[in-house]
Amino acid sequence: MFRYGVYARKSSEDESITEKSIGEQLEAIGHIVTRDGLDVVWHRHESKSAKIPCRRPIYKELVTLIEQGKIDGILCWHVNRLVRNMEEGGKLAQLVIDGIIKEIRTPFAVYRAGDNIMPLVIEAAMATQYSTDLSRDITRAMDSCFRKGEPTYQAPQGYRNGRNSENMRRGVIFIDEPRFSLLRQGWDMLLTENYSVKQILDVLNHSLGYRTKRTKRRGGTPLSYSALSQVFRNPFYAGFMQRKGEMAPGLQPAMVSVDEFERAQAILGRASHKGPKIRSFDYSGLMRCGYCGQQVVGELHTLRDGSLWENYRCADSYLKCTKHGLSLAKLESKFIHGLACLSFAPEVVETAIAELHRHLDARQMELDEVKKQQAQALSQCEERIQKVVEMWISGLLDDKERYRKLVARELSKKNAIMLGNKKRLTLVSHMRSNLDAAQSFLVQDFVNLSRMNSDRKRAILSAVGEITFLGKEKRVEFKVAEILQEVAQFVRSFSAPFEPLKSGSQSQKKPTFKSPVLFGGGNGSESESLHISNTLIEALEGPLFLHPFKE
Repeated sequence: MFRYGVYARKSSEDESITEKSIGEQLEAIGHIVTRDGLDVVWHRHESKSAKIPCRRPIYKELVTLIEQGKIDGILCWHVNRLVRNMEEGGKLAQLVIDGIIKEIRTPFAVYRAGDNIMPLVIEAAMATQYSTDLSRDITRAMDSCFRKGEPTYQAPQGYRNGRNSENMRRGVIFIDEPRFSLLRQGWDMLLTENYSVKQILDVLNHSLGYRTKRTKRRGGTPLSYSALSQVFRNPFYAGFMQRKGEMAPGLQPAMVSVDEFERAQAILGRASHKGPKIRSFDYSGLMRCGYCGQQVVGELHTLRDGSLWENYRCADSYLKCTKHGLSLAKLESKFIHGLACLSFAPEVVETAIAELHRHLDARQMELDEVKKQQAQALSQCEERIQKVVEMWISGLLDDKERYRKLVARELSKKNAIMLGNKKRLTLVSHMRSNLDAAQSFLVQDFVNLSRMNSDRKRAILSAVGEITFLGKEKRVEFKVAEILQEVAQFVRSFSAPFEPLKSGSQSQKKPTFKSPVLFGGGNGSESESLHISNTLIEALEGPLFLHPFKE
């Protein structure tokens, strides 16, 4: 009597489906064992794909026992449970031909040593071909979904998978509240450059109570460091889908803009982060010492009359710098004097900004033309990728490493074009946001700085740029943010040819201004071109200016 080994397999890794499918296989095999009184000496099953050879440890154990003569035959549901590739299929057929496997028995057929081997070979070949066809069909379908921007994988944190209500066969990705909003706060913290990933993680998990989405087997736990790092590195959050190194515009709502995503990558690329500190002084941590570069800190002194005197000086952590400082009143006086060059009449600022907005309207038309050209370049890039693939399939290109490099190069070009197109879509909107934020800054009355609350003071000085404190010289120097510097220079030049018009009675005090008044001097003719410097355009295209007065 032959000694049999029972083998069952299901390719899915899902436990609930796997146990049911394997259970049905074992039940059918059990009927054969009972009916024919077979001797079963080995009984195993596994959940592994058989498409790639030598990836199934249980099947490998079965073949080893057969070669050692400890098992004579195999009981299984179908030959395709044993093999789905020609390497293992050929070996299985050879073991039968050599008589090492005496019998392979299924509920539908019996394959014995010495019989016609063709049925077994055909079954193995059909199983292999089915696996190949299925893989090709699934790949084609996933590629199609990917190029349409539809999901081909599980939605990351902040999103959830769903079905299109108009076509249930189509997958869609929805915003997963409140996780979406909490992660957006994490992005905002990262973009300030004041928080490390670890500190953001601590705020999300402990202060905001973030928990991962729950599934059948996992979830409902605090976010891990690696998961948050992956969030900040994933272009999915900027509105892209990614597959096999290629990117395509996705249909999911973007959590961040392309500009914010690129800024985040630059921030993550730098090793250092400034961590938030608890401060009890309005201006601590906002200035750097001009001599040693350390932070300027505040300190309180009690005077003889019992009153408190607030002073600011270099932290001097290494005891190598000066302790000379400035009192709060003198420091604020320096601030007000330094900010005076950034304060203009609202009417002048409004007219100048309106002129810049007209320039951006023309810029948008130019970008639309560039977008058409890039669409053609994208099409050419895709054609080159297709030609390389066809050369590989036809055998004209047989160097595997060269094939990979050519495809990778074209994919890199394509991804760059995709990112550029996405950025162009939001470039003018980004520039307008910078312009509006700068406008709100330039019309502020900084004379009232001392009467503002602490948060507003810090917001103003954080937005203005770098501030250098020179204690010995009793001086403060401003390195104004480029966006403010350029827009202020434009407004200042723009306001030069403005002349008040007499409107109404001679006693009218408030001037009204000619609009628009263009550079070029003289009569202010509208035909004259307005000069907008390249540095101003670059500043508007630069990082998003944080709105210091946003409620």
